Amino acid sequence: MSILQFARGMTLDDPNHQTDDGKYAYSGYQAFGKAANCQNSKHKEQVLFTAVQAPGSKHRDAAAMKQLIAGFTKAAESSTQCN
Repeated sequence: MSILQFARGMTLDDPNHQTDDGKYAYSGYQAFGKAANCQNSKHKEQVLFTAVQAPGSKHRDAAAMKQLIAGFTKAAESSTQCN
């Protein structure tokens, strides 16, 4: 599943930005990530995706959402969920 397919399952609004490597998709108020090298021993065939959404906020900042999802996804990749 691509990051855009995941995002479409989480929201009706397509993120209007995506990184060249396809790891992150984001807009001014939501962001989605796909963890790399993350394999839980109990769920070897599953892929870990991350999401951050702030639909109620009037503030929109796509660059900040990209930075937020990148940091959140990296933290998830180094967590015990990815061992």
